[in-house]
Amino acid sequence: MLVVLCCLWHASATLCRGGGGGVFRDVDWYLQQTSHVTVLDARPRRGDTLPGAVVLWHGTLADNGNLVDVANLQRTFAQAGISGKWQVLVVGDWSMGWGEEGRLLWALRMAGHKDSFILLGGANVIQGVLKNSSYRALVEPWNLTGQLEVSVTEPANTMHALFVDARQPEEFNGTFKQAYGVARSGHITGAISLPFWSLFTNATCLQSCMVVLARMVEEGWDGEQALVTLCTTGVRSSFLWAALEDCSLRSGLQNYDGSMMEWASKEWPMTDPSDSLSRESGSTSASATTQPAPLTTAAAETAGLARQRTPGQVATSLSELPMIWVSIAVGFFAIC
Repeated sequence: MLVVLCCLWHASATLCRGGGGGVFRDVDWYLQQTSHVTVLDARPRRGDTLPGAVVLWHGTLADNGNLVDVANLQRTFAQAGISGKWQVLVVGDWSMGWGEEGRLLWALRMAGHKDSFILLGGANVIQGVLKNSSYRALVEPWNLTGQLEVSVTEPANTMHALFVDARQPEEFNGTFKQAYGVARSGHITGAISLPFWSLFTNATCLQSCMVVLARMVEEGWDGEQALVTLCTTGVRSSFLWAALEDCSLRSGLQNYDGSMMEWASKEWPMTDPSDSLSRESGSTSASATTQPAPLTTAAAETAGLARQRTPGQVATSLSELPMIWVSIAVGFFAIC
């Protein structure tokens, strides 16, 4: 029994997320599309941007670090050659980047473009198979309705929400002082840590929803609280937002655009675990580790209840089972 449980944990922990959710698509999906798909390269500062793709830097969509209004978002996308009628596949550097594809996907969704997705695996998996997409959409107004998420203008706006910090542990814990220009070290009091890079198991694999959500439960999420993702300036947190949006949570979810750059500049509550004077007894915050401990059964159960189950998602979950049982069998015979 112990062998089976160990193998089951190993299988669930390494299971890659498929492209059947609401946010991510794999390269096979792209190749099977018969209608036009606009490929949006989120890596404009690289010298090897994808030939024929629309190239756009996420900073073009911001004003003083925050996302511009819906009308300007739609206008900027249209002028770049992105139609509100065509599907959009956003491509980035995946685990080797900073989540720029997540930032563009979040901006597209806020602008009302729901047929927008992120490519699983990033640019490396689409190089060499990119279709002829050198033509761009005519600059025309989008006939879509977008709505920006409510800004975190003061802590009272999110008093019942749980902040999920996508920064690295040393940023969260305050050992990296004033990281990337943030005015104060540490994290928002009561926040939990889920580093951006912990979402990946290797260069092409994204952690399954069950593993990500169960990890959050172990960090302190009750499965019901609304979630607010954040990082330094809202880029890594946008990818985390996308990863959680793909899981179809029952609770609310939003990305904090201003993130720590804004929060730390205010006199809003923060905790710096590296400073013994700022330690708070009974704090619910916890630091994430690069190699997390195995998930508990209770955490996995809570994570499962936190997801909305649609027929498509049930089918996706069931499709994961054969991989789990194969891993169990392989582990069992390897040990025996």
